[in-house]
Amino acid sequence: VTTHNKHQQTYQRKQNKQQLPNRDMRYFCFDENSFRLDVEKALETVNRILEVQRNPRLAESVDHKYDNKYDLANLMTNVGIIAQTNCLGPLGLTSTVLKGLEKAKATTLRFEASETCTFLKEDEVEVPMERTVETVEDTETASSSFIGSTTKATISRVVNRVKEYHWQVHVKWEISVYSGTDVDQKTVLQSRDTSTIVVVQATKTPPLPEHREDSPLEVSLTWFLQQIDTKEMVSQFKIDTLSIDTKTPLRNKQVEEALDFMNMLSRWAMEVRDYFCETLEHEILRKHNPAGGPPTSQKFWDLESWHAADIFNPVQPLMEDKKKDSEPLDVLGGGPASASQQKSVLRLVNVVGGGDEERTSPLFSIGDMTKVINEHIRSMEDRMQTIQKSFSAKDLAEPISEVEATLVVLCDHMQRLCNTYSNSMGYIEWMLEQQLVAAIGKRVDSADLDKFVRFHNAKLLDPPPKPFCHSIRRPNHYPDGVLSIEGHTTGPSNDKKEPIDTFVREVHTSKSLRVPLSAASTLELTGKTFLHGWLRHRFQHTSERYELIARARQFSSFMLVVGTMTGSNELDPKDAIILQNKDEVVIPLLLNELPSAKEFKDAIQSLSPEQQRFAKSFRSMQLESSVLGVCIIQIKPQLEKLLGLPPDALTKEMKLTQDLMELFIEYQVPSDLLSYDGETEDASIREKVENVKTHAKAVLDVVDGAKAKQLDEQTKKAEMAVNQAVADRPQDFFSSFGGGGMQQMQQLAYAAPPNVMAKSGLKLSGSTVSRSRPVGVAQKSRTRTVVASTTVARNADSSSAPPPKQMAAPPPPTTQAASRTQPGDPQHGLEEDPAKEKLSYRKGKDTAPSEDVDFTMVPKMLDGMIEEYDKDSSLRSTTVKTVDAWTRLRQENLLSKLCRHRLAANDIKSEKNKAFDLLDALSRSGSLPIACSELHVIICLTHRFENDVMGTVIQDNVNPIEKLEMSALLFASAINGVAAKELIRDPQELNRLSGFFPLLLE
Repeated sequence: VTTHNKHQQTYQRKQNKQQLPNRDMRYFCFDENSFRLDVEKALETVNRILEVQRNPRLAESVDHKYDNKYDLANLMTNVGIIAQTNCLGPLGLTSTVLKGLEKAKATTLRFEASETCTFLKEDEVEVPMERTVETVEDTETASSSFIGSTTKATISRVVNRVKEYHWQVHVKWEISVYSGTDVDQKTVLQSRDTSTIVVVQATKTPPLPEHREDSPLEVSLTWFLQQIDTKEMVSQFKIDTLSIDTKTPLRNKQVEEALDFMNMLSRWAMEVRDYFCETLEHEILRKHNPAGGPPTSQKFWDLESWHAADIFNPVQPLMEDKKKDSEPLDVLGGGPASASQQKSVLRLVNVVGGGDEERTSPLFSIGDMTKVINEHIRSMEDRMQTIQKSFSAKDLAEPISEVEATLVVLCDHMQRLCNTYSNSMGYIEWMLEQQLVAAIGKRVDSADLDKFVRFHNAKLLDPPPKPFCHSIRRPNHYPDGVLSIEGHTTGPSNDKKEPIDTFVREVHTSKSLRVPLSAASTLELTGKTFLHGWLRHRFQHTSERYELIARARQFSSFMLVVGTMTGSNELDPKDAIILQNKDEVVIPLLLNELPSAKEFKDAIQSLSPEQQRFAKSFRSMQLESSVLGVCIIQIKPQLEKLLGLPPDALTKEMKLTQDLMELFIEYQVPSDLLSYDGETEDASIREKVENVKTHAKAVLDVVDGAKAKQLDEQTKKAEMAVNQAVADRPQDFFSSFGGGGMQQMQQLAYAAPPNVMAKSGLKLSGSTVSRSRPVGVAQKSRTRTVVASTTVARNADSSSAPPPKQMAAPPPPTTQAASRTQPGDPQHGLEEDPAKEKLSYRKGKDTAPSEDVDFTMVPKMLDGMIEEYDKDSSLRSTTVKTVDAWTRLRQENLLSKLCRHRLAANDIKSEKNKAFDLLDALSRSGSLPIACSELHVIICLTHRFENDVMGTVIQDNVNPIEKLEMSALLFASAINGVAAKELIRDPQELNRLSGFFPLLLE
């Protein structure tokens, strides 16, 4: 094995350890590139096994039916079981052992190992060093025959004395199988008990603890044995296609259990392999380091280099084209295999029906698969022989021998089989997805489905759902604004904003709507009431946010009141705001999905009676409080009614309207001071308007007089403060100002701000100089700059006239004048636009009878219908609340641009108080009904899907269109008060849907 291959196998083993199949993931892990490389390698072997004229290919390249995918899943699972049996056989799980196991009890495969370390001796050895020492010795010799000297050189090698510590390491491991919890009665399949000497230097610390018992590694074989007929020795796995839990070839109980087993077996094999490659080899044997000579040969210690990449993997999703006029299977070599041809312990069963169906099935026949499995066994035997040749007989006494190497290779192959099986099953789901995308032309997301549902419901239902985008207008008048609920959907390929669709009908009620403004006054609204059913669908990985948006046009005004319906004719107002002159307010909506009716019933089933009653009461409160009420109140028609003016009298009186609203909102002037008090009813509209103008001008003059008086008082206080400050200064202080230094200083004091005066050293005693407007008037602008020019003109006229005398309050309106406007006068209401299609209470009728609907009971009624018809528990009642984080766009004047402002909780409360003050004035503290109003009651249901659109279709095998059709019919039936079948336009569609929802459309 080359060094490159060793590093590659080590990396691959770590990757397999990190990327084991995760059954908790919603989407199955499928590495297409790696999968195709493995299939191409396997196809080379399959082509050598089969005849030349055969053409096996991946399933995606072969024409087949949907049922063939189930047959392919059955075939691959059975082949995987047989292949794993072929691997467990050399480990000791033979056919004899399989037949002896009790299927009635849980069966567990167990690997356990232990090591002991015993000190043998301490030794000191001399280790030669590469350095040498040369010694030269000179000797003088004198004799009768020779006189001279001799030289002797001695070369000595330097040695290092090292202490060695010898330890005897005893390694014992075994693989066993047992039934139930009786571990003592286990059947040992394979075991080894060996020992070796480990020599370490320098320290006497043992290389491992004196005795160590490793945690046993176990994997359940219960499912594995249940798929085997031990009498016939046949693998009999099959998907129950008739089960309600079976969704796709991958998403079913049988395959889920198979994948779980393969996942557990893969982990067990990986941990056993890690014990030999890491614990035994690296942590124990690699510590052998004798000083007296080179370490023991490590040629066979590199267990990580022993892999199963060369062993053929028979678990492949292969098919081939077959025709009805093809030759019989036995002629093609695909007939049943005889006992002599079969090498595996287990046999395959036919997963395809017999007869013509078997002949035309694109799957491999039993005979073909027998050849494939035989090739798998042959490649395993070749690999085992290679391992045997690499070890000698004396290696059997060592902890690592051909037995451990074989076990490591088999564990690696078991891992590969498990991963290939998981990838092959994931490939079937991936293939389904690719085929659906090819048929449609794109991946469908929530936005695409939403477009289809809008288009489809418009054709399917009568009346169809309509966008929640309503013009605020009086009949035959230009709209004052727009009210809408818009959804902002963010998905993988969508980011847009558009109005929601709702089922809507007008409710003709005999009772007027009551809106409590305070404990002393309750507003009475006699306008129209609309009931909206908002059906939304939500998929996984799709975020949505919704906003209630109200926009006012230039020179127009209205009020928006938002709250919760607390009865058939009562709205509990939470927020309110006045919109005028191109104002736009954006109110975020908070949606909270309640548990479905079935989920609630299942959750309280095991509670006590007291707990159940508490839960039911609280859920009843949740359902009743889930009804959102949005009320629009037009200001001009009610002003006309309040002041005794004819309809449309204020339509073109923009300045007067602004002045009146200012007086009501800012100064809370009683309406009796402004209403028409003419002596005759036959006066023209102009005369009546002029009468009201006169009263408004008189009140405004009083206000301006009060402002002037307060300003004059503040001015006098400032003058006195300046004079006092000047008097406290020496005379030469003003010499720098020239002859008129005193007067210039006084003028400077009036013109300069207080901080400038302070810097100049001039301190004012008493009141501080202030050039601001009087308290209570300075902070309040005169409504809008739209009427600024006319206000200036009026003030100019009043300034040239003598000071106004104290004006007595005008007399209250006469009974004759007040009686001209009666509560509920139809001339102030919203007439039905003839251009619009009428929404009848009953289909086919032009008029609707008067009815009293308790809107808080509608969610309860829907909850019962959902429990009866929605068997999937997908529909959920949803509460809709407003969030205290508004945004307002306002144009301060005609020359400025729209500015965006954030309204916090305090700002929203202030706007609510202003709106309530105006409503109190317009209704004379609740005594005058308001006819120009609209109430929109909104009830929301959410159809929740646990997956995204493609996952719902591919993985859950659910058609979301049909589910949404059922939800739409159920909700529209409740909102419109008619049977669901009466809402379907086309009789053909009724026949089609009756087959899917017979109970709903009966």
